[in-house]
Amino acid sequence: MHNDPIFQDVPWDLIYDENGELIGEVYLILPDPAPSWRKA
Repeated sequence: MHNDPIFQDVPWDLIYDENGELIGEVYLILPDPAPSWRKA
């Protein structure tokens, strides 16, 4: 895997199925600040 200068510092998680097989990768990009529609 090569390093992408844009996404190299973005946290990500691996998704495994019940058999332990890798089925996906998800980037954990959270909005900051939170969108106004999320405010209580």
